[in-house]
Amino acid sequence: IVRFKNLDFVQFQKYIHKHWKKNHIFSKEKKIFNFQYKDGRLYNFFLALIKKRLIGMQGFIDYKIYDKNLKHNQIFLAFWSVIDNSNIGIGLKLHKEIINFSKPLFIGVVEVSNATHKAHKWLGFKVKKMHHHALFSKQILNFKIAKVDKKKLNFKKLKRKTSFIRLDKKNIFQFVEDSFYNIQIPTKSSEFLIKRYLKHPVYDYRIYGTLYREKIIAIFVIRPVFLDNSCVLRLVDFIGDNNNFDSIENLGNVLLDEFKAEYLDIYSYGIPKKIFKKTNFVDCQNKLNFIVPNRFEPFLKKNFDIYCAYKTNLKKNN
Repeated sequence: IVRFKNLDFVQFQKYIHKHWKKNHIFSKEKKIFNFQYKDGRLYNFFLALIKKRLIGMQGFIDYKIYDKNLKHNQIFLAFWSVIDNSNIGIGLKLHKEIINFSKPLFIGVVEVSNATHKAHKWLGFKVKKMHHHALFSKQILNFKIAKVDKKKLNFKKLKRKTSFIRLDKKNIFQFVEDSFYNIQIPTKSSEFLIKRYLKHPVYDYRIYGTLYREKIIAIFVIRPVFLDNSCVLRLVDFIGDNNNFDSIENLGNVLLDEFKAEYLDIYSYGIPKKIFKKTNFVDCQNKLNFIVPNRFEPFLKKNFDIYCAYKTNLKKNN
């Protein structure tokens, strides 16, 4: 088991294409991979080799890459893979190597494959199905990315209309106090949001804060995705008290109109479904036969169930 070096990259790309997913973005280009995993001269990836042949891997995204002053070691695992017919203990060795190396107090995984649910549970993870909700445009009549029956959409009046502000590299420190981020785990920071999202080398992220009495009550990170002449908005991060999640709806409607987007969607775990019921977000898993795609690189017009897993030594429930 060895730590990933730059020299291993061609072999790594071949492995990703053959054993993980054909035409995955990491098998084609390096920019995003470097952004997420490069730590100095090495990468946050461990490789299993037999006579220099790559037979397995697991990576991790270390939150401290984006803000070294974060209080806790927090990581998200990725790409846990061992080729067929390998020793059953190789995957476990890779996992233990990462845990011993990073000593995290929080470990998360998004998109846990069905094949590894039992393994994650055996390792002490809680494995949960993520909720998928979408806020649909009132203006667009014909959806091209999603498949939606507009007759089944019952838009109710907003219960509370909040104002919002777009946050950038300068004003985020002015509007958001450090203590605001203590409300959730994994813990983030303004520095984290700037480096993780605003300085992303490829994707265009926008960060907004919703306001109550001129004070930030929630932060939302949104990424527009364009496909041919259509657009959707992905809500990729939310920071704040769950009870303030509904403050997004006015912002969401404004952005849907601005981008002429079909919908704004979010996969989440930890926000109770009753919070979504206060809004016009639609539960995409409620058997309405809607299709709200999640795969855009390459695009697949189908629904996806996503499972997450986590374990933590931080004594919080949020």
